[in-house]
Amino acid sequence: MPVDEAGFQCTIKSMIDQDLISSEFSFESSPYLSLSIRNLFSFLGCKFLLLIRDPKKVVQSHVNKGWYEKSFEQNNQDLALGWQMAKHPHHYFGRISPIGPYFKEWNNLSQVGKCAWYWKTLNSSIEEQFSKIPKDNWLIQKLEDLDFQAYQKITHFFGFKSNLGEEKFNQIVWRRPNATKTQIKEKVWNTKETEEYNHQVSEYAKKFGY
Repeated sequence: MPVDEAGFQCTIKSMIDQDLISSEFSFESSPYLSLSIRNLFSFLGCKFLLLIRDPKKVVQSHVNKGWYEKSFEQNNQDLALGWQMAKHPHHYFGRISPIGPYFKEWNNLSQVGKCAWYWKTLNSSIEEQFSKIPKDNWLIQKLEDLDFQAYQKITHFFGFKSNLGEEKFNQIVWRRPNATKTQIKEKVWNTKETEEYNHQVSEYAKKFGY
């Protein structure tokens, strides 16, 4: 969508300047920046770290949280969707959807199929944006392999030396935000859901080593 980005750039720059008043560097962790990589690079020349997770676990998590529970309503396939009826309407703006002829087919996918499409679409967009900026400015790290050695590689990539030891690192990993001691019971997907999942994620799952 053609959107003027001056306000976005000004906001990001202001946040970074605020960080640098008391810190040597500024780092933001936000999936909402995933579609703005080229913009941020051209504006700031910054570095990017993609933390990627097993697509099956991501899809199951989104399903458990109610992502794409209801089909969307649309009159014109050439326009981006507007407001939709939902249990939590404000959540809608984080649930991307396609426009054009594919929308009707996509809207008939199961909840699993839509969540799998989301994983593929977001990560393929990130990969495409990475291909347009220097290799030295981006790094991909699988969460399942994020051990202390990988953490040290990341700090080196960003250009700082961490004083965090391995024991403290492991303590933080096991107390990660939103972690729960309660094991979420995974739903067994039916044939349609499994086929849709495999169709959506197989190509990029292999690219990312899953």
